[in-house]
Amino acid sequence: MSNVLAVDIGGTKVAAGIVDSHRRPSHKNQIQTVLPDAEQLYPRLLSLVKETLDTTSDPIEAIGVDC
Repeated sequence: MSNVLAVDIGGTKVAAGIVDSHRRPSHKNQIQTVLPDAEQLYPRLLSLVKETLDTTSDPIEAIGVDC
């Protein structure tokens, strides 16, 4: 099965999830974008992506990012 890591970077939250070949989302996680220090976003984004990837043992075929 082909899986895609989907990441949506918005003004109030960043969401990440796995979408399967039937376009069904699963393993959704999110964090707030609004932080006291903008430099805190990048390490939190990396952590969010890692946590999302750790929820599946299936291979990820692609990554989609929406901003």
